[in-house]
Amino acid sequence: MFEARITIEKVSALAIESAIGHNFDSYLDAVSTGDVWPKPAFATIREDTDEQTPGWARGAAFGAVVDRSMSYPKVLVSYAASGQSSTGSGFNSRVANVLVCVSIEVEFVGDRVDVYMPPSIAAVECPADVQKYFGGNELVTLDEVFAASP
Repeated sequence: MFEARITIEKVSALAIESAIGHNFDSYLDAVSTGDVWPKPAFATIREDTDEQTPGWARGAAFGAVVDRSMSYPKVLVSYAASGQSSTGSGFNSRVANVLVCVSIEVEFVGDRVDVYMPPSIAAVECPADVQKYFGGNELVTLDEVFAASP
């Protein structure tokens, strides 16, 4: 599960960095096409064979929306991160592939990303097609992922 934790932490930090120079609409478009982090975009993951993603990036963005309900708009990007978890001990031990889906929130002030506001991360439901793409991995909670240690 530690791999999923590393992916979520790095992707959420890169989401803020990627949003610099974008307004919330252009950032939303760029996330949807897989041009900025969180990437790759699930809709383009099978077509994007020439671009290399880092080895630690074990996941894919599968949806993005703008939330204008508060005083400052936020872009909420849904992201699926995978990893491995070992359970049991001795002869009863096994390694399981795990999957967690989160929403990474990038806040904007006016037309610029708020670089001083760290992205918030919340658990979301993993859609069936995302689960199927990741091979039917065992779903885990966000709390389990953040409790994982190397």
